[in-house]
Amino acid sequence: MALLFLDPRTRYLPLLAVSLPVTIFCVILTLRRSLDVGVFYAVGRRFGSAGLDRMAAMSPLYGRILTALSARPVGIGFMVLVASHSRVMCVLCGSSRISPRHVGLGLLAGLIYDICLAILVARVFEAPLGALLLLLDRYPARITLGIVALGVSAAAVRSLVWKTRVRRKGGDRGENPGGEGTL
Repeated sequence: MALLFLDPRTRYLPLLAVSLPVTIFCVILTLRRSLDVGVFYAVGRRFGSAGLDRMAAMSPLYGRILTALSARPVGIGFMVLVASHSRVMCVLCGSSRISPRHVGLGLLAGLIYDICLAILVARVFEAPLGALLLLLDRYPARITLGIVALGVSAAAVRSLVWKTRVRRKGGDRGENPGGEGTL
């Protein structure tokens, strides 16, 4: 259940729908998603295009998506919010000045879709998801250590790849071919 509070992404919902009663699942998901949508909508409303520029600078992929969607009519932003109520899309809706009523309706439509889909998938895959939950309950320390080890090794590989790229390019600005003193 803590997983739903920490990260209410759609891919985790069937696992949680198996382990929680439907009413509790619906209430917690609604509260958590409403909090996310509300906060990031307010950020988009407050900072406008500067917030979009900041998000675009942080992620080139999202930058291209935001640039393409911000030029579209308001209805496109609403439909994207229904389909994907991610933080980026909430910032986009806020900066596009979509009314809070429309954002609320998009959130409601997206929640109904997510709840129905999660419950359907949970019922279809009840046995495998139940076995996975049993495994997670039986070996929490080993699984946690394995995940931490994978994360540390992935970070080490990314660091090595980044250092190799910096050295090949001759530093960040091309003025230090040895790569010493660069981050």
